Amino acid sequence: MQQHSSQLLREIRISGGFLDGFTFRFNGKLNCIIGARGTGKTTFIEFIRYVFDLMPTDPAARKRVEGIVAGNLAGGRIEIHVTSKNGTEYIISRTQGEQPMMLKGDGTATGMQYVPALFGIDVFSQNEVESIADNAASQLALIESFDREEFLKIADAIRATREGIRENARNIQPVQWEIAGLKDAVSSLPAIEEKLKSLANLAGDDSKKVTEANARRSLREREKNIIPGIQEVLKTVASSVNAIKEKVASGSSRCPLEEFSQSENRKLLQRIVELVQGHEAAIAGKLDEIIVLLREEWTQLIEMKSELELAHQASDVAYNKIIEKSNADRSVMAERIKVERERNELLKKKALLDEKNIRLRQLQEERTALLDQLSEQLDTQFKNRLASVDRINAAVGPFVKVTLNQFGDTEIYQNFLIGELKGAQIQHRQVAGKIAGRIPPAELIMMIRKGAGGMDALMYAIGLNRNQAEAVFAAFKTEEKIAELEIVELPDQPRIELKDGEKYKATAELSTGQKCNAILPILLQDSDRPLIIDQPEDNLDNAFIHNTIVKNILSVKEHRQMVFVTHNPNIPVLGDAENMMVLESDGTCGSLKNSGSIEECKNDIVNLLEGGMAAFDKRQECYAMIEREW
Repeated sequence: MQQHSSQLLREIRISGGFLDGFTFRFNGKLNCIIGARGTGKTTFIEFIRYVFDLMPTDPAARKRVEGIVAGNLAGGRIEIHVTSKNGTEYIISRTQGEQPMMLKGDGTATGMQYVPALFGIDVFSQNEVESIADNAASQLALIESFDREEFLKIADAIRATREGIRENARNIQPVQWEIAGLKDAVSSLPAIEEKLKSLANLAGDDSKKVTEANARRSLREREKNIIPGIQEVLKTVASSVNAIKEKVASGSSRCPLEEFSQSENRKLLQRIVELVQGHEAAIAGKLDEIIVLLREEWTQLIEMKSELELAHQASDVAYNKIIEKSNADRSVMAERIKVERERNELLKKKALLDEKNIRLRQLQEERTALLDQLSEQLDTQFKNRLASVDRINAAVGPFVKVTLNQFGDTEIYQNFLIGELKGAQIQHRQVAGKIAGRIPPAELIMMIRKGAGGMDALMYAIGLNRNQAEAVFAAFKTEEKIAELEIVELPDQPRIELKDGEKYKATAELSTGQKCNAILPILLQDSDRPLIIDQPEDNLDNAFIHNTIVKNILSVKEHRQMVFVTHNPNIPVLGDAENMMVLESDGTCGSLKNSGSIEECKNDIVNLLEGGMAAFDKRQECYAMIEREW
C-alpha cells in the first residue's frame, strides 16, 4: 500500500454474527463495496461506525444503527487496524455491548482508552447525506469537519465557560438574598444611633461622666462577641476537616480485596490498596495535627474569655458605682443599655453586610470576566468557521455556495423561552417567538435589569401587553435564570445553496436529488480522515455522477482514503477504484465473494450493477480521449 500522510483504515476482522470470519484489507485510495441486496453491505458500514463509537445524534437514526449492530453482530467482536497521522499503527477493537478498546498494532494493550478524537473518520449512512441538507446542526458539523480537533477544543472551552457562568450564578443568588435580609435589619441603625444620642442628653447633672461610662460599657458589650465569633469559625473549620478526613478514609474501601481474591490482578490491586492506605494514614495524620491546633486555640480562647469576663465584671462594678452616685434617671439608663445592645447587634450585621457586599462585587467581576471570555471564544469559533467556509467555497464554487450568519439560529433560544414561560397564563409560544425573533438575549437581560422602564421598552419593541411582559419578567427574576439566559446557545446559522440556472437556491428549497448535489461535493473535499459513505449516488443522475462526483473522487483520492457502498458502476469504474469488495450471502451469513482491482472484479461489476458494461465502455472512451490529447 502506498505511503500516506493521512489517517488510514488498514484491515477489518469480524468475529460472530452475519459476517463471522470476515476479513478485508483496505487500500489507501478508493475502496468500493458491491453486492446483491441482503449481502451485508450496509451492515459492514454500520459496523465500522460502531467500532469508532460515531453513532448518529438523531435518536431515530441511532436506534436504526443499534438495531443493525444488535441483529447482525450477535454478541461478536470487530477489530479494525488503523494507522494514525503520525504513522503509528493501532487496533480499535469493540465487542458488542462494550466500549471500544485501543490496542497496539500487535494486539497488546496500550493502556489508553479509545476516544473518537484519537482516530477520526467521516461516516455517512444511507440517506444521511440528504439529511444534512435539512439540518443546520449537521451543516455546522460539516463545516467544522475539516479541522475537527481545533473545533472540539473551542467547543470544550465554551462549555467550560458556560458552566463557570452557571456556577457563578449559583454562588451569587444566596449572597444577594443574605444582603437583602441584612439591609432590612441594618436599615434601623440610624434611628437607633439617634435614640442613643437623645438618651445621653437625659443623663442628668453628671451627664458627661455617665456618658463616658456608657461609651466604655458599650465597647465592653461589643468585646463580648469577639471570642464567640472566633469560636464559630473554629467549629466550622473543625467540621470541614473531619468531613475531609472521613472522605479520605473511604478511598481504600473502593477496592475490597476479598471480592477479588481470584483475580489475576490481585497483586496489582494489593499495591493499589497499600498505596491508598499509606496516603490515607499520612493525610489523616496531617489533618489530626490541624485538629490538635484548633483544640489548642479553643482552649486558650476559653482561658482568655475568662480573663476578659473578669475584666468586664470589674468594669461593670465601677460602672454601677458611677450610676448609683449620679442623679440620672434610672429608667433612662436602663433604656440606654437596652438600646446599646440593639445597636451592637446591628453593628455585627452591618459588618457582615460589608463582607457580603465585597463578596458580591468579587462574584460580579468574575461574572463579567467569564462573559467577556465567552464572547471572545464564540468570536474565535465563528472566525474559524468562516475560514472553513472560505475553503469550501473555493473548492465547490460557483455551483455550490456556503454562507454563515453569526448567532443566526434562534431555535434553541426560542425553545428555551417557551420552557421558561410555560405555565404562565399567556400564549407562551407566541410570546417566545416574538422575543426570539426580535430581541437578542443580552438586550432582554438589559430590559429585565431596568425594571419597570425595561418592561415598557419590551412591550413597545415587540407589541406585548402588560400581562405578557410581566410574565416574562417574572420568569427571570433570579440570577440563576438570568445566567441561563446569558449563556443560551445562539448557534451560527449556515446556509448552503445550489446554483440552479442563474439563481442560487437554499437546500430547504431543493429536491432530494438537488440536496445531494449540494452536499456531496463538500463531503468529497480533501481531508486527513477516511470518508465512508453508504450509496452516495442515491437520488443522483448519471450526468452529475460523471461530471462532479467522479471528478472529485479522482482529485481527492490521492490524499484521502474513501470507502463507498455503491450500486452505480460509474463510481468504481470511472473513479478507478483501487480496491473492490464483492459480497454475497447464502441467506444466513454474508461472505467475501471476490476482491481486488476493477479488472479482477469486472464480471461482478457487470453482473451486479445496472449499466456496468456501459461504464466500462465510457471508461474506454475517456482513455481514448486522453491518448488523442497526448
